[in-house]
Amino acid sequence: MFTSPYFDQLKIKINALGGYFNGHLHLGRVNTFDDSYLHASDLQLSQSSHISLQEKHALISKLHASRAYDEDDYKRRITEGTDVMIACGTARADTVVDVTNDRVGLSALGWMMEHAESIKDQMLLRAASYNPTGFTDAEPERWRLFEEGAKYSDFIGALPEKDERRDYPDHIGYEESCARVLDLARRTGKMVQVHTDQRNDPREDATERLLDVIRREGGVAGDDLGGPMIWAVHMISPSAYDEPRWQRLLEGLLEHNVGVIVAPSAALGMRQLRSINAPIHNSIARVLDLAAAGVPVRLGSDNVCDMLSPSSTLDLMSEVYCLTAALRFYQHDTLAKLATGTPLDADERDHIKEHLANDTAEIARITGR
Repeated sequence: MFTSPYFDQLKIKINALGGYFNGHLHLGRVNTFDDSYLHASDLQLSQSSHISLQEKHALISKLHASRAYDEDDYKRRITEGTDVMIACGTARADTVVDVTNDRVGLSALGWMMEHAESIKDQMLLRAASYNPTGFTDAEPERWRLFEEGAKYSDFIGALPEKDERRDYPDHIGYEESCARVLDLARRTGKMVQVHTDQRNDPREDATERLLDVIRREGGVAGDDLGGPMIWAVHMISPSAYDEPRWQRLLEGLLEHNVGVIVAPSAALGMRQLRSINAPIHNSIARVLDLAAAGVPVRLGSDNVCDMLSPSSTLDLMSEVYCLTAALRFYQHDTLAKLATGTPLDADERDHIKEHLANDTAEIARITGR
């Protein structure tokens, strides 16, 4: 896979920097794209690509009830996953792990951390306490379990859109969800990854609202593997913003030291809302603009071979390939640093700025402006 002089040279650069850093995964659901895991839902996964992200999230509880979260099946699948990552040269990986008040509880997190310990001489695997079902004060056990998991997990994962009251009236609300997670991160001194703006829709404002909460409540002090303590995962919708709004968001990310994690194949796989008008763009965060401005950027595989992303892989080169195609950017040194989680230096940021300026000039020539 990816055997060409271009990718051979890129892999040499990546190996020289120590190997891949897969910055965001849902490893516990790997290799569950099989109808047998969701037989209780009467759903054929191969024919369900049209259903909404919210509907797919709702199926997670059914997956929890299946053999996917039996200890032997779970451990077999995550072992298969890390075997692939180790074989392709992954040095580090961060995965969020479901912690929910169903049969899963804290078990999946415990099994993931046990596995991380068993492979520590081959790669660094870090696990996060993560609740994909959201929080409601009517069921305080949801938060209690999540908080308990955060006490011994390596970092924290958040999905505040599951608490958006427009969609879930009995949940705690988007801002309250962000505030509680950031408070937990401060109390535990742990990095937090927050899923934001996944719909590729200019009406979406999740990262802006996250920044508003940070301004009001405060951020998270410290340094995580050479990077920020707060990361926005995906942040696709701001690519559809007009330039003044985009610049305000960019300034907010820099002011509050918020990094961005991009899963290119997941981003490109989002539904395209053709009836909505926005600046022409690919369905992916504006990685080059972020990197040129000094916002830290990491890459991740996100979901792999499950109901959310059936065709993705744990070889991070597949994500680099999607990134190069989506951005029309092929510079080896910069891509190698993104793939390994290595901060860009001033010269590399200047190179990206030059590339963006040349691209803007070419667009102006083509459009006659």
